[in-house]
Amino acid sequence: MPTIQPVAVANTGQVTGLPTGSVVETLASFSHNILAPHSSGPLPESIRALVEKHCLIQDLTVAAALTGDREKALQAMVADPLNSLLDFRDISHLLDDLLEANRELLPQFFDEASCPASLLEGKVDRDVVLSVHAA
Repeated sequence: MPTIQPVAVANTGQVTGLPTGSVVETLASFSHNILAPHSSGPLPESIRALVEKHCLIQDLTVAAALTGDREKALQAMVADPLNSLLDFRDISHLLDDLLEANRELLPQFFDEASCPASLLEGKVDRDVVLSVHAA
């Protein structure tokens, strides 16, 4: 008899209207070694608009982490609604603090051979970052 539990898994169509591959929380059936996410259908438009933005921010965060791209990481932090009341400089300093605190886990952000000098110096294109924040 399968067990039904909430899970956070890649969207394979169980939440229509959200990007495939984005992590979504849905119910799923567990039976032996099989996980079968349940379809929840489309979200109401007002909710989908909020969730889509978070999906895009998550994608940008993952891309930044995989490549060590500080500018992408900063764009993700600036775009996050939880940081909307913070000044751009404060968000940039927060990112620096977070990266430094996790230096052992995120060495790709500190590899001088693969990072342009402008990123190592903390210089980013402020207009690009602010355009992401305004979206």
